[in-house]
Amino acid sequence: MPIIEGADMASVSTERELLPEGSYTMTIKESELSEDGRSLIIKHRIDTAPDEAQARVGQEWWNWINIKANDGKVNEIGFSQIKKYLEAVFGKGSSESNSNDTDPLNGASVELYIVQKSYKKDGEDKTVNNVKRITKA
Repeated sequence: MPIIEGADMASVSTERELLPEGSYTMTIKESELSEDGRSLIIKHRIDTAPDEAQARVGQEWWNWINIKANDGKVNEIGFSQIKKYLEAVFGKGSSESNSNDTDPLNGASVELYIVQKSYKKDGEDKTVNNVKRITKA
């Protein structure tokens, strides 16, 4: 394995760290489909954050949006969230907000209000970040 210059692996976490709840301004870097095609991944750069999350400013955050269930059915909630991004950036009722192309979102600045959502899966407690509100920054 090559040596990675400047890497302090002792400070790198392999655990996914949740963002603290609050309002964040983020720039959308890109979006892509997951390898299995069931999720759209929107990659953001955090531009502003609540006081308790200032260390995250400048870091990347990914929003995984489920667009297909395991059985291949369309996930209406996922499509609704994508539509909220499009409406926040291009305006409700605009032709761009009715597009199924997320590439035009790249470079746009949005404000996301993030909360933490807990649930049980296979008897195990899970907590994830959930985007509650999307508006134009």
